[in-house]
Amino acid sequence: MTERSAAQWDLELDDLFISIGHRFGRVELRRRMRDYVRGLLTSGSSEPMRLPVLPPPSSSEDNLPLQAVEFEAVISPGRHVMLPQARSLKFSPSLVGRTVTVWASHRTVHVVLDGQLIRTRSMTFTDADLQGLVMRGGRIGGPEPQGGLSADKALAPATVVEVDRKATKDGVVSLGQTPVALGTELIGKHVTLRFDSSLMYVIHAGLLVKTLTAPIPHQRRAKLTGARVATTPLPPPVSAAAGRPARRR
Repeated sequence: MTERSAAQWDLELDDLFISIGHRFGRVELRRRMRDYVRGLLTSGSSEPMRLPVLPPPSSSEDNLPLQAVEFEAVISPGRHVMLPQARSLKFSPSLVGRTVTVWASHRTVHVVLDGQLIRTRSMTFTDADLQGLVMRGGRIGGPEPQGGLSADKALAPATVVEVDRKATKDGVVSLGQTPVALGTELIGKHVTLRFDSSLMYVIHAGLLVKTLTAPIPHQRRAKLTGARVATTPLPPPVSAAAGRPARRR
């Protein structure tokens, strides 16, 4: 066997174990079985290689169970991102084709778009579910994204909530089952709606363009699609003089 063919054989063996590795609960078990099979296939002796004695679990990072997994996904034409157990998350039509980062743990799923947390849901996944995500190209999850809201948990009284929406041709946005008229000047515009106490601030192009009475009760705000905790200061209002022509000298 040439050195090149041996290297190719070794790569193909690694590919095989990547495809079946999720069946082994611990990294050291996967490595042990891979080395054992490699020894059987390369041994010139008729006597099989002895299975090495498995050392007791150590405290190394390799032996720790997966806490979370991250992966990139493209929102499908059907507006979905698929998750283990044939579950999925559904998004607004404006996000079709966008690439998001999904962070999944045993209890929670976060979705991040362009560095901004846009979705948090409570979902239960097993160790095997998370390992399956890794086998399909996911990576070990980093720190949990902050600012998310869970629709299953009570919203703290002082929490300021934001959602993004696009106004229709009538200048209306949908908040769950509640349509809200923003005005004809915002037809077709992307806006951020910030709920603070009894008020709803309408933000467009980085400026505060309207302040309305909040149409959604406080405890229902976490259930809105795309709800997140506001983390930036309220932007300045549009200047009353912004649209006036400059005074001639």
